Amino acid sequence: MARSDPHIAAGRIRRALTQVLATCLVLSILLPAAYADTLALRGGDRLTGVLVRAGDGVVVFRTALGGLMVTPADEIEWLQTDGYFTLRLEDGVTRTGRLVREAGRQRLAGIGDDPTVELDPAAIVEATPVVLDTRRTERGDQLEQTDGALSGRIDVGYLRRWTADDFDAPYARLTLDRTTSRYHFLAESLLTVADDASWPRLFDTLAELRLARGRALESEAGVSLSRDVDRGIAFRGGVHLGAGRAWDLSSNTRLLLSAGVQGEYTRYDAGLLPGMEGRSWPARALQLDMLIDDVLREGPGALGDRGRRLLQFKYYQSEFDDWQANLYLRLRHETRLIGRVALAQELRITPDLGFDELRARAWSRLRWPLADDFALELDLRLDYESASPFDRVDRWAPSIGAGVTWEF
Repeated sequence: MARSDPHIAAGRIRRALTQVLATCLVLSILLPAAYADTLALRGGDRLTGVLVRAGDGVVVFRTALGGLMVTPADEIEWLQTDGYFTLRLEDGVTRTGRLVREAGRQRLAGIGDDPTVELDPAAIVEATPVVLDTRRTERGDQLEQTDGALSGRIDVGYLRRWTADDFDAPYARLTLDRTTSRYHFLAESLLTVADDASWPRLFDTLAELRLARGRALESEAGVSLSRDVDRGIAFRGGVHLGAGRAWDLSSNTRLLLSAGVQGEYTRYDAGLLPGMEGRSWPARALQLDMLIDDVLREGPGALGDRGRRLLQFKYYQSEFDDWQANLYLRLRHETRLIGRVALAQELRITPDLGFDELRARAWSRLRWPLADDFALELDLRLDYESASPFDRVDRWAPSIGAGVTWEF
């Protein structure tokens, strides 16, 4: 039976992750420079960074080097921001928009159909950042200010998944979203309605809480639960902590980059695997024999983190548990294409701390609005796992689905 050298595979994983991390580092350096706020003083100086707030006759600005600068409002010639702010002016009027400089004058560009108006920076009594509801970006509408109410979306359709035992089935997805001035909550659950004894055949849910804007990095925490019969996973649960940053590249395009650590528990059950009746000890016994060969040939250093976990498995039982600590990296992109047609994409990479195993998921969703709250949806998804305790599990699991979506 042909098999690849686990050390060569681990080296390839490390090189691939190094390239991905280097790319993300370059993005994190270049994008803030391309989309930073700008503050121009009457003396001619210009600073780039992030406008934090304004009020009481001063403007608080975080420079690109990370320092806070407090400047009297009457010393500012103009401001330009990528984010949106709610401004309270001296005459009592309240306006929301983005500060821009047009034709050499300070103006406020409104949201959506709101007009662009001219204003004097010294007339700003208070300026507070506004968190925008980006769920409508996928649907194709302009970004809109949210009042913090809970919103959601229900998707129903039919999907086809290619694994060791291909299947097709109806699916349902529920998405809940809430954005306030302090946090952003997002929860998404996918369920396939496959009619078999191991129902549900595929289940996946993720709930995340992320702090609102106002800082260069936003802290985030999340909980994930899943079940995947085609991989012999009866239950998988994880908790992750990390930080990320979001860039609104335009009124219709957003980029999110985040990274952190994850603790995970997995319950394996060989009896779930299609075509594998009863216990799966021959598959794991074969891996144990291969591991013993490596140790005899290369010494104890050949074990690695995966080898140590394999030795802890109960090789002659069909059910066993596995605990694992991982890193995670996520890159998400949302944009409008033509008219109101919108595209959302996400790549999530999860290597273990020893870089011996790697999991990844990439998905893309394309939506064609039919009415204000209804749309057609095309969903592409690709799952990858570099290693499994079973020998009849494919590393790659692509799927494609189509259906309709309703927002509420």
